[in-house]
Formats: sequence, C-alpha cells, structure tokens
Amino acid sequence: MTQESPLSLSDRYYHWLASIYARLIDTEQRAIDRQTDQLIDEASDEHLHPAGVYHPDMVDTLRLEIAAARQTLRHDRSAFAEEWRTIEADLAVKLLSVADPTEVQLNALRSAASSKKS
Repeated sequence: MTQESPLSLSDRYYHWLASIYARLIDTEQRAIDRQTDQLIDEASDEHLHPAGVYHPDMVDTLRLEIAAARQTLRHDRSAFAEEWRTIEADLAVKLLSVADPTEVQLNALRSAASSKKS
C-alpha cells in the first residue's frame, strides 16, 4: 500500500471550493433548501479542519462572496459561472498571503519549467 502525498495548502482550498461549487449546483438542481453557511461549514469540516489549515478570516471573506454567487445562481447560471471565476481568483490571491514562501518559490519554478517545455 502506498502512502498518499499530502495535499498542499492551495490544493486543499481548491478542493474545498470545488466541493462547495458541487454542493451549490446539486442543491439548486434538486430544489433542496439548505443554508449556504451549512454547505460551506460541511466542506470546511471535510477538507480544511482535519488538515489543520483552516483560516477563518479567509473562509469568512469567501463565505460572503459565495453567498452572493448563490443568489445569482438562482437567476442566471452564466452570471454565476462568471462570479465563481472571480471567487477562484480571490482565493488565489488570499492563498498567496498565507502560503509558505518555499511553496510559492517551488510553484514558480515548476511554472517556469513547464513554460520552457512548451
């Protein structure tokens, strides 16, 4: 049995955000009335708390954006998709503020290496 490599901070947060996206779409398609905060908290419990990477300030800021996007989802899916891209971009900026400098440097080196291969 091989051991899984640990996810980076950014990977964990992108998985968290993706699970929220899936839950929002699912609740809208099934017409299930669930609170946005409940969906976010469930995703946090699954993806962030067990790994010890929960940053309440970052999650709470995104919580407001996610709630606004959910309101848009109820009326206009294409506008929701646009808002979601903005949330993903905001997450990337927030992750840079809390990221380990070594991880940032490694990602920059990987990016440079992959662009040289292209």
